[in-house]
Amino acid sequence: MRRLIDPGRYHQALAEVPRLTGEDRERQREREVFHLGLTRWLPALMDRQDRLSMAVGLEVRVPFADHRLAEYLFNVPMRLKRHAGTPKAVLREASRGLLPDKVVDRPKSAYPASRNHTHVARMRELVMDLLADPHAPVFDLVDRERVRTALTGDLDDLPGPITAVTPAIGLSYLLEMNRWFQRYGVRLTL
Repeated sequence: MRRLIDPGRYHQALAEVPRLTGEDRERQREREVFHLGLTRWLPALMDRQDRLSMAVGLEVRVPFADHRLAEYLFNVPMRLKRHAGTPKAVLREASRGLLPDKVVDRPKSAYPASRNHTHVARMRELVMDLLADPHAPVFDLVDRERVRTALTGDLDDLPGPITAVTPAIGLSYLLEMNRWFQRYGVRLTL
């Protein structure tokens, strides 16, 4: 099995996390996860957002990326961040009265987050059409038979973002990657 994370780099990243005297293991782990998100995942997202927006001349603001807010929240325990099991509880309470309740209380969702079975069925159809195309460039990178098998079984075997909340996201990633390859004439050779 291929290792996705270099253990040395992972341990190096964990060694960067500030330690507090008397902190229990659970709270220490929360800080490690938050630190990894801030130092490894967030910079990649910010870079992507910046590149994509600038590519089309769009100025994008990221209001919650202020370092002072991140530094403060680094020390807020998860039990407060998810007070009473509510994700983003601190943000929701801070914005209550400033935004309509339907905005403050709406569930968190990724884009696209449709869990509608007809959406998943349509994505499945489009990927079946893609499988039928012997020249689809995405299959220079992705195993065609694995995709075919996943379409008849467990869609969770498809590539997609870690935060995918619906199998349709993995399907749409395949379609968008293929569209990008076609648009820019990308072909991979091994």
